[in-house]
Amino acid sequence: MLASSEPGKDRLFSPENFLKFQRAWDVSGDLSTVSTLICKRFSCDVWITCADDVVLKEGPPLKVIPPRNFIEEIFFWAVVYELPEPLTTFFLNLLLNQDFKTEFARVFLRHYPSMTYTLLRSGSGDGGGRGGVSRIDVMSNNIVHMSVQLFSNESLALEMVLCPQEDLLHVLLTCMNYMVQQLTIQSHLFEGEFHTAVDVSLEVVSKHCYWSIFSDFLNLMAHCSVVQHFFSRNKLMKKYSSVVECFTGMDGEKRAVFEHIEFENSSYLTAFSVEIEACASPLWALVYHLPQIVGTPLF
Repeated sequence: MLASSEPGKDRLFSPENFLKFQRAWDVSGDLSTVSTLICKRFSCDVWITCADDVVLKEGPPLKVIPPRNFIEEIFFWAVVYELPEPLTTFFLNLLLNQDFKTEFARVFLRHYPSMTYTLLRSGSGDGGGRGGVSRIDVMSNNIVHMSVQLFSNESLALEMVLCPQEDLLHVLLTCMNYMVQQLTIQSHLFEGEFHTAVDVSLEVVSKHCYWSIFSDFLNLMAHCSVVQHFFSRNKLMKKYSSVVECFTGMDGEKRAVFEHIEFENSSYLTAFSVEIEACASPLWALVYHLPQIVGTPLF
């Protein structure tokens, strides 16, 4: 059942077999799978793509992406239902096969914007989960369980980074940019200037719904070859700079005079942890590899 070079073992990734599957049940003749029909009916709010180089100012770029094989169809439904544990375990077990792992990395990246959007949606309307574990925690953990198996492998990560069709860093930074832009408000830290910063009072931020996305970026920055590629493209550095900019001026406070404040605002704890996870940790990972890249010590 796994994709491999041996004949008869490419059923999960064979477009020909998937086409036979479509024709077997589709009486209309338009070869539309169930997932594609669901996307069209519900305005495609779970399947998005960042293939176009857009800043995503007006919301997610909604686009129907017809699945090419069985694994894309299965993974689509996994994202729709916020990566349930059984399906996540199913994918993890199949990652033992190297051919499957490479193909699954492409499928995973193709759906990465959808997972980002679903994380935001789940975080803003989290109704709780089993055993006191929230839906956002379950989905975030399951994303990282899969992504760490893919991106911790430097050769596979570099292959996805250098491949023009996948462009891993571009996809990841675009998703980070989109997520952060949805969480910003006007910051009053700079008088007379318009600047937006992350609103730490939002439930989505306090629940750290962003952590799995930024964790993937931090995981990639552990590879010197990936960092070298990152520094070689000004476009990528500008994208990351725009993300970091949104974390500047968070939780601005004005000094209170002539009155006593009984209760301190606890939002500073959220702002501190957000800055560590989203800014400081990736920055130190980048700085760590600089001596090897430039060939001279920094200090």
